[in-house]
Amino acid sequence: MPLDIRFMSGNTSLEEADGVLLGCPLEDPLLWRKGAAEFPQALREVSRHFDSYHPALDRDLSRCRICDVGDVDLKGSDEIGMNAAFSKIEEAAFSYLQKDKFLLSVGGSHVITYPLLRAALKRYPDLRVVSIGAGHYFEAHKTVDDESCLYHVVKDFLPRESLAFLGVRMGTGESYQKNQRRHRHIPPRVKKGLIERLPKLYHRPVYLTLDLNVLDPSLVPGATHPMWGGIHTLEWMETLSLLQGVSVVAMDISGISVPLDPSAISTIHGVLSVKECFLHFLPQK
Repeated sequence: MPLDIRFMSGNTSLEEADGVLLGCPLEDPLLWRKGAAEFPQALREVSRHFDSYHPALDRDLSRCRICDVGDVDLKGSDEIGMNAAFSKIEEAAFSYLQKDKFLLSVGGSHVITYPLLRAALKRYPDLRVVSIGAGHYFEAHKTVDDESCLYHVVKDFLPRESLAFLGVRMGTGESYQKNQRRHRHIPPRVKKGLIERLPKLYHRPVYLTLDLNVLDPSLVPGATHPMWGGIHTLEWMETLSLLQGVSVVAMDISGISVPLDPSAISTIHGVLSVKECFLHFLPQK
């Protein structure tokens, strides 16, 4: 990928980088609001219009060692099938995690979380997972899709008690109530729920999966699964600040359809979220 379309300051060599940005342009083929596969590239293009300095944190992204490694090659994913696409994402993610790099992956739709968590759990067997989004993604579907990706994560390889949901405000009544009884999500306020969960996250490696539909759809009109009643950006930033106290080793951001928001406001929220996460979770040189 040409240097002029890397994400902001993501031109550090892989050997010297503390953090890696990986694009995963894969979306659920049954997605209602399509276009999420275009998000990684749009993110890079839009990021060039923003400064690397963050006044509130008094930190500068140019002082973080980030390598934008481009996108996983998923061309023809419709033909090769989801399982083959998952294998490619998992292999790519693990190659960076085993080098002890902080990995920030950008979708695509939420379905990318399944292979990314497989890779993260291989590297960190004691992994804890925090899912922030409007949906719990825990519907009991036969195959992995956006609505069931975390159901299959728990069914296939992650201990149930290792997963917590925050910000949930959509899903079927049966699955919603079942998960609420098991205390795996605390809707709808994200910051309050995280404060309650923090003691279980200390001294453990943490994976953060973020669907930008946790924000109110008035802020992200390009959300692939929009639902009213979401949080504002201020609460999202305050939540990230709380996560500085735990060991976040990897994360993903997904859920934005580029063509559905010609204003690019949704993509801008993606850019600023990636910037915030790198500034919160990476050291500065």
